[in-house]
Amino acid sequence: MVGHLANSRRWGGVATQSNGHAIDRLLRRDLGYDGVVMTDDLAMKAILDAKPPAAAAIDAVKAGADIIMFTKLSDADQTSDVGREINRALTAAVCSGELKAGNLQRSAARIRKWTSGWTQHGRS
Repeated sequence: MVGHLANSRRWGGVATQSNGHAIDRLLRRDLGYDGVVMTDDLAMKAILDAKPPAAAAIDAVKAGADIIMFTKLSDADQTSDVGREINRALTAAVCSGELKAGNLQRSAARIRKWTSGWTQHGRS
């Protein structure tokens, strides 16, 4: 799980934003990690004060996150279907070319590999 930590010198900015390279360079390339990367809750005040939820989600995917955690769209809105709204934004970003479908396919493959181990290890 990556947080919203910023280190401009080490990884170019905030780990869950597209200008940062903590995930793609530090975790994946330098450390050789090819597992699932999940964000901390992107509905935290520091994130939502800086950008809309959809933009935060798109940035996190651009930064290399596989699973995006979002608990709400705003402090005032506790009833929206967060998953539907974020999915809609990510789909639109893929359709417009802002996000590369191949990156999402690689994320899906990592998630499938990770979850396939759940059933294998549970068998006697």
